[in-house]
Amino acid sequence: MNRMINLMIMVLFATLTYQLINIPKQEINDDKKFYPSDWFYLQRAYPNDNFSIEKYFSAIEEKGNMISKNSSALETGWYSVGPSNVGGRITALDYDPANNFIYIGAAAGGIFKSTDLGNSWIPKTDFFPSLSIGSLVIDPANSNTIYCGTGEANISTDSYAGFGMLKSTDYGETWFISGLEDSRHIAEIEIHPLNTNLIYAAVSGGLYSKGDNRGIYKSTDAGTSWSKVLFLNDSTSAIDVAIDPGDLNVVYAAMWERLRGPSFRKAAGVNSGIYKSTDGGTTWTQLLNGLPSPNPIIGRISIAVAPSNPNYVYALYKEASSPNGSNNTFHGFFRSTDKGNIWAQMPSGILPSEFSSFGWYFGLLEVDPNDHNLLYCADIDLFKSIDGGGSWQNITNSYSGSFDQQHPDQHALWISTTNQDNLIVGNDGGMFNTNAGGAPWTKSYNLPISQFYATEIDFLQPQIKLGGTQDNGTLKSDGTINNWDHIYGGDGFHTKVDYTNSDIVYAEYQFGGIGKSTNGGQNFNYIGNGIDFTRTNWSTPYVLDVQDPTILYFGTYKLHRSTNGGNNWAEISGDLTRGANGRLGTITCVTSAVESDGITRVIYVGTDDAKLSVSTNTGSSWEDKTGILPQ
Repeated sequence: MNRMINLMIMVLFATLTYQLINIPKQEINDDKKFYPSDWFYLQRAYPNDNFSIEKYFSAIEEKGNMISKNSSALETGWYSVGPSNVGGRITALDYDPANNFIYIGAAAGGIFKSTDLGNSWIPKTDFFPSLSIGSLVIDPANSNTIYCGTGEANISTDSYAGFGMLKSTDYGETWFISGLEDSRHIAEIEIHPLNTNLIYAAVSGGLYSKGDNRGIYKSTDAGTSWSKVLFLNDSTSAIDVAIDPGDLNVVYAAMWERLRGPSFRKAAGVNSGIYKSTDGGTTWTQLLNGLPSPNPIIGRISIAVAPSNPNYVYALYKEASSPNGSNNTFHGFFRSTDKGNIWAQMPSGILPSEFSSFGWYFGLLEVDPNDHNLLYCADIDLFKSIDGGGSWQNITNSYSGSFDQQHPDQHALWISTTNQDNLIVGNDGGMFNTNAGGAPWTKSYNLPISQFYATEIDFLQPQIKLGGTQDNGTLKSDGTINNWDHIYGGDGFHTKVDYTNSDIVYAEYQFGGIGKSTNGGQNFNYIGNGIDFTRTNWSTPYVLDVQDPTILYFGTYKLHRSTNGGNNWAEISGDLTRGANGRLGTITCVTSAVESDGITRVIYVGTDDAKLSVSTNTGSSWEDKTGILPQ
């Protein structure tokens, strides 16, 4: 038995989830993007506050070296099993109407290209060091040339770091690095239509670290070299940049004081503001005449210039509820009709009630190329104004129908130059287009960019795959790549299939919302009654017994056991954590084994505050084994 215990301890140690951060509980409902990020991040960073991106990139390089020395590794037979009909988070997109080429950048999938208006997609950057994309734009004079800024800039922890600017000169078929290797997150790229060698990039820099590699960068040689032209301090990022299309010297920058750590998110600060240069970035002036004065509650800012009339400049401000706070809500929408010299705050209309409390996750603000009064901004939904920001309407209403009709959380928008009702939007569910200026929207399928939290294989039917995904619920395949069904809501997490009966499926949403299906996932009943949810994890662990699938173990801060498929639960432990400590003190790992008598269970439990407990008598008593773990 000792050998079994030691082996299982080592296996469990490899998957332990450690320390979550101490944030007040009232933020659970206010800021849904905070909990999953820190749960995810600290699994990888513990016991440090940060993990080395350089070491990650070095590991990617070493992997390439290993493959080059062993070519058979490329022939291991890996292939995609989907889903290709669900989608995932798109952070950037652009469209070449002359050739019908669409390019999208995914938060965790790299660059994809479609040559048939989104009916099929081809990945183009699978073997680059990072698959996180922040921005993407086609050269307005040479559509064979495309620039892509790597590193999503939306400051969730799964906004992974990038490795610089990518450039393609063959319609996105091949890509090469074109500078800014230390930028980490590139939020926006602007190419000047009068001289496409002139490019500006809004560089956000490290998310979990301060540093000088942030600000507005300028290239005068089509990305061959870059110079930093605006820098405020080591924790203020450039989050947006806009140019005057008729003047080579006028450029606007939105700067955002932001920083994250394992125990905080700073999403606002006194250095957030809008700056303007009239000499090509040599000097800058902060714009204040009618805009918010420097204030530690000012959060993320978006800025846009009307291409058809660059006298019109628009700005969207978010605010935190406290100085240097962690949330971002609607603050105000502003318009200038004289190139940013004087600003007027526009009526707020529906925006305060429609905007979320995690506005730091959104930055979309666009103006129609032919109508300076037609503009769009975004949060959970996409909003349209036809009167220069005087009023707004919701044109996605993403929670009013199925996610095949629209999806929440909008990040990217393309507007046709010939038909103002022709729009393409990228969001957390993929890509949607319309020719009606709003609903109905058509979803583009065949994009395998879903982000899985956890996966499962049906033991009796191994061709069937299941899993929980970010913002797309729990999914189940029919054994093919392009036919996965959404079977359970919320953010999806652990999924389990009874290994003796494929009709019995368990799934859960955030904070332990466990359900059971007896018809293969067609319908679910909630089975969490009787569980103590006083403290539970964003991703709450549960397992089926290895010998009897009607026995389940479910971990909150205690371990619970059901002997009848979740109909009833009994506590089989006390508090197995180090005790309540804000967000700390939940179980994150559970596994079990059968003793030699075939009856007694050996159970292992790991917690987010770094404690390992073992029971060798089916939960009757527990022993703290943390001290024997390797350091």
